[in-house]
Amino acid sequence: YRVGGNYRMPAMCAALLRVQLARYPEAHAKRTENGTYLAQRLSEIPGLEPTVVSPKVTRHAWHLFIWRYDAKAFDGVSRDAFLEAMRKEGVPAYQGYSIPLTEQPVFTEKRFDLSHPARNVDFTEIAVPVAKRACESEACWLTQNVLLGSKADMDDIVTAARKIYENRHELVKRSETAS
Repeated sequence: YRVGGNYRMPAMCAALLRVQLARYPEAHAKRTENGTYLAQRLSEIPGLEPTVVSPKVTRHAWHLFIWRYDAKAFDGVSRDAFLEAMRKEGVPAYQGYSIPLTEQPVFTEKRFDLSHPARNVDFTEIAVPVAKRACESEACWLTQNVLLGSKADMDDIVTAARKIYENRHELVKRSETAS
C-alpha cells in the first residue's frame, strides 16, 4: 500500500485510447440510460436504495453503479449473503471497498513521502461511521461494463434482486442451519 502517481501515458496506450474515444458518447449514453433505469427499478424493492444523482450533476460517468442494502428489510439476510445470491443468479455484484479510506494502511501507517500534505493527519482519529457501515454491510456495486448491456439485462438484474427479496426467508433458514 503506497501512494502512487505516474500519470504519464505511454504512446501505445494513448493511440488505443484515442480510437476508443470515438465510441465514448454512445457508451456513455447507454450507461446513463441503463443506470437511470436500473436505479428507478431497484428502488422499488424494499431494502435497496440506489445512490441519488444530484440534480446539479450535468454528466454522470456511471463508472460504478452503487446501491445501499438494508439487511433488516431482507429479514436479517446479510449483505454478503445477498451478493452471493445475486452472483448465483448471474449478476456480477460485489461489496466494493472492504474498509474506509481512512483505515487504508497507506494512510494509517503513513506509507508516503514525508512531504505529502497528509503527513500531519492522524487518520486513526477520524471517525467515518457512515463509510464504515457502507464498507462492512451496506454497499453493493456493479461495474460500468454491466451498464453497457441491454434493457433486458437490466431487467434481469432487477428480477434477480426481486427473487432474492421474495425468497429471503429461504436464505434466513439456510444461514440458521449452517450456524
